Amino acid sequence: MTSNSANQNNPEEPQLGLRERKRLRTRNSILTAAQELFSQHGIDGTAMETIAEMADISIASLYNYFPSKDVLLAEIIEQGIREFTGTTDHVFRKKHNDAIAGYVALSKCHFQWFDTVDRSWLRRFSAHALMRVDSASESYSSIESLLQEQVHRMSEALEQQGVLHQQETDTATLSRLIWSIANAEFYAYVVDEKLSCADVCKRLSVFFGLIEPLRK
Repeated sequence: MTSNSANQNNPEEPQLGLRERKRLRTRNSILTAAQELFSQHGIDGTAMETIAEMADISIASLYNYFPSKDVLLAEIIEQGIREFTGTTDHVFRKKHNDAIAGYVALSKCHFQWFDTVDRSWLRRFSAHALMRVDSASESYSSIESLLQEQVHRMSEALEQQGVLHQQETDTATLSRLIWSIANAEFYAYVVDEKLSCADVCKRLSVFFGLIEPLRK
């Protein structure tokens, strides 16, 4: 999930000074090492010292970048979401039969990405965010904003396609309602290991169908 932009020819990178580029490369090395070790040994089974060793930095330097494993986890998930949301243009361009189909299609994209992440990571990240531990809450808020923007973008796309006909509810209000329902399903998905992406999409289709402006 982590980015390798520090090792590629990023057109924006020359604008950074030597020190900033070095910090970016070190940061990405840490995130790559942490993700690999978390995947192999679990979060609790990974020591900060092991992450520092794999990233080829001192333990003191590691703590300067990331004060805890949960801060690392939050950054890994946030970075993954940011990269993922940059690849979803197709779902907005696609012609949808109705508004519910459009919202479900977007939700399917989101939950398919969640399926690529260990669900125990999502549980831990969500719990720490809700308890406002470390920077997890900040990362969670950032992710919420990104996904909320995507829901609003879908509402606008559906309006342009002529399949979303607003009556008494404005687009912003409807988008917030859609987001709230999808977010509630995210918590159910995180808690229940047996709940699949397909299961979530079926449930969302039913719940979205209860919203008055979306009824045919």
